[in-house]
Amino acid sequence: MTYSPPDLDSAAVRRILMASEAHKTRWRTDGGQGHAYVRHVSITNSKLWDRTREVRNGEIALRTAFISPNQQIEAACETLNGVQGKWARAQLFQGESSDKFPKGSHNGMEATILHSGSPRFLRYAGGAGMMPISDYLMVLLRDDDLPESLFVKTFYGTMLDDAPPPRPVTVFGRNRKLFAQGP
Repeated sequence: MTYSPPDLDSAAVRRILMASEAHKTRWRTDGGQGHAYVRHVSITNSKLWDRTREVRNGEIALRTAFISPNQQIEAACETLNGVQGKWARAQLFQGESSDKFPKGSHNGMEATILHSGSPRFLRYAGGAGMMPISDYLMVLLRDDDLPESLFVKTFYGTMLDDAPPPRPVTVFGRNRKLFAQGP
């Protein structure tokens, strides 16, 4: 029987985001502090503009910020309860203990979720305004010390070049080895 996680309501998602903010999960040693609010909601337009100089994977990334915390919570609910978010959460919480996965071994697993959903107007770093964005990226970890046993490292709107990747969710074990891709 396959595990299907329950839907999360906006109050649960708010608790997850708030508990993750400025929290450093014990499972990440590479600066895994939660920053979804400070970097993708409350950031000023000036600081958002400064982020255009940041380079990731050899490319300048589009930096965005939600207009309000409620807008981010709404988008996070949609992401976590969507097909990709439920699949990712199922991977983080799946199964009974076994020789391969002893009790507690899923704690610290990480999922990168790319969700295409409802468009929202977000502020963006490369211009002086807002633009509609319907693709969202979330880095989610299992951390049993936090509400719902979930830790959101980051969550923001992004723009895909053409189409979503064939596997919009990538899950790593806490040993940083590939665990699963899907759905």
